Amino acid sequence: MKIGAIILLTISVIFMDLPSRAQRGYINGYVVTLNDDTIAGKIKDRSSGTFENIYSRIKFKPYKGKKRRFGPDKIKAYAKGEIIYESIWVDTYRQGLQLLPNYRSIAGYGRQQFAKIIYGGYLTYYHLEYADDDLNVDFLPVYKRKDEPVMVRVTQGIFGLKKKLLSEYFNDCPELVKKINSGEFKEPYYIAKFYNQQCFNYGYGP
Repeated sequence: MKIGAIILLTISVIFMDLPSRAQRGYINGYVVTLNDDTIAGKIKDRSSGTFENIYSRIKFKPYKGKKRRFGPDKIKAYAKGEIIYESIWVDTYRQGLQLLPNYRSIAGYGRQQFAKIIYGGYLTYYHLEYADDDLNVDFLPVYKRKDEPVMVRVTQGIFGLKKKLLSEYFNDCPELVKKINSGEFKEPYYIAKFYNQQCFNYGYGP
């Protein structure tokens, strides 16, 4: 390969990687304080290198004032671009001989963390993000109703939707259960959107 082609290829790779790297830098957004005040500024919530590390406390540069750090116990939520993260309590527990843990959100139990809102409303679809052993960001997809502490894990690895569990969870919306079991709805996002819009007429998101 000629030197010129090698240089062009290298430059192309660098520029192709810029959007993903930019998402890990400071991004316009805001924080919502415990007093429900909204403060605009720039947010950084993870490292910018090749390997990602999710910060336990986000870095916040207000447009006026000094740079600060906020953990999930200090603010209610923050937005990074169009993405909103909410501070919630996450606790795991097991019943009987269960191998996989159950999840719940009760103030004072477990720990507080920032959860990414994929679709919100009476039912909120969250991604509970974490860095795996290879320092790649992965997530647990969960549903939570506004007035219930229980959080239901939506998928089980490569096996896809947990149809039996979701059928029980959405037994108040038979039409949705049919769509889940028939395979019409394969993506958790559309399940949450349908449930909020058709069953409660209360939802927000793209």
